[in-house]
Amino acid sequence: MKSVPVIVLEITETQRKAFAVADNKTSELAEWDYMKLRKVLEQLKHKKFDLPSLGYSQAELQALLTQQKEFDWKAFEERFKTKLAQAYVLLPTKIRMEMKETFNKTIKQCANEHGVKENDFAKAAGEVFGLLLEL
Repeated sequence: MKSVPVIVLEITETQRKAFAVADNKTSELAEWDYMKLRKVLEQLKHKKFDLPSLGYSQAELQALLTQQKEFDWKAFEERFKTKLAQAYVLLPTKIRMEMKETFNKTIKQCANEHGVKENDFAKAAGEVFGLLLEL
């Protein structure tokens, strides 16, 4: 490129600083239309323009120039729900020492009565608590 287009503004030093701040702030708010960006990059590439000179790495350019299929949000939500249903959290509880055996026996009995088929005692206890709380 032998010449570069420019815009000349006659502004004060204070206005220049304010413009620089505003320009940087608006770039934080901006979002790319990646479909349009890909089209422009393809056009530039076809014209033999040096794409890395735009500031993108080779990996970024490859990702931007590769046709992407639409993200399947419904499938993502289903996978997320499945994974969430399989997730566990450990809730510490405290019971008096003399109640431990009775407590464990009662949980096992309740699990058997309700068909809870879980080998991990902590998970079985969680299932039983859920049943008792009608969750």
